[in-house]
Amino acid sequence: MKSRTKNLIFDLMFIVAGGVIWSAAINVFTLPNSIVPGGFTGIATILYDFFGLPVGTVTLVMNIPLFLISWKVLGKNFLIKTGLALIITSALIDAGFFLPEYTGDPLLASVFGGLLSGIGLGMIYMRGIATGGVDIIARLLERPLPFISYGKLLIGCDVIIAVTAGIVYKDISAVLYASIVIFFTGGISDRLINGVDRAKLVYIITDDKEQLADKILQTINRGVTIINGTGAYTGDAHHVLMVVIRPYELHRLRAIVRNEDRNAFIIIGDVSEVVGEGFKDKKSEL
Repeated sequence: MKSRTKNLIFDLMFIVAGGVIWSAAINVFTLPNSIVPGGFTGIATILYDFFGLPVGTVTLVMNIPLFLISWKVLGKNFLIKTGLALIITSALIDAGFFLPEYTGDPLLASVFGGLLSGIGLGMIYMRGIATGGVDIIARLLERPLPFISYGKLLIGCDVIIAVTAGIVYKDISAVLYASIVIFFTGGISDRLINGVDRAKLVYIITDDKEQLADKILQTINRGVTIINGTGAYTGDAHHVLMVVIRPYELHRLRAIVRNEDRNAFIIIGDVSEVVGEGFKDKKSEL
């Protein structure tokens, strides 16, 4: 119980801190210059320019049907945290209207807006939490389209929104500035969570193999391989669980292991490519 409370406190701290930084990126740099930052926030920016609707509130409302559709697919726990992050960040974005606006060079606004957005969102992603919008769409599409990486799905969704901005504003510059924001946002947040498009190989040495393996299968929906091992020093038999996950799932896996077996030994490594179910399609390699 204490562990869950501690995790929740840390989640809230990262959500609020990340939300404040993200709010500054939007209210100081992108919104005053009509630069579309990608995602549902980008759509909300367009609606703000034409109808004066608050960006945070519109982003929140647009996510409601998406949450209802993905509730059973992505799981209750993930969507509850994502919903909490969405409510907090949306409120912070609307509350940041008093921040000073930068209306100088649009290129500088794009760069610094992207940098701050990447830092803010990256802090939230580090806790295994999404902020709704295209992130949920990408995760939904990742299942029927495993041959397209999660990162590419995100980029594809953002490109569509950037092109939409160019059409609506009737200005190719809108597409270019939006692309700069998207590039920097993705690059910085990607660095913070060690690459959303890569994978993590995790070895878990435990004496409680069955319960821990079942919990991983049910909670994260990732395959688990059980390997029999022997300690070289003690000669005792141990079991090693091998799991390959996305970086954004690492926080959830750590929490599961910590709750199920505090004596477990965890080894985490980076994987540059994974071919198989849930990752890249095997057929694409033929």
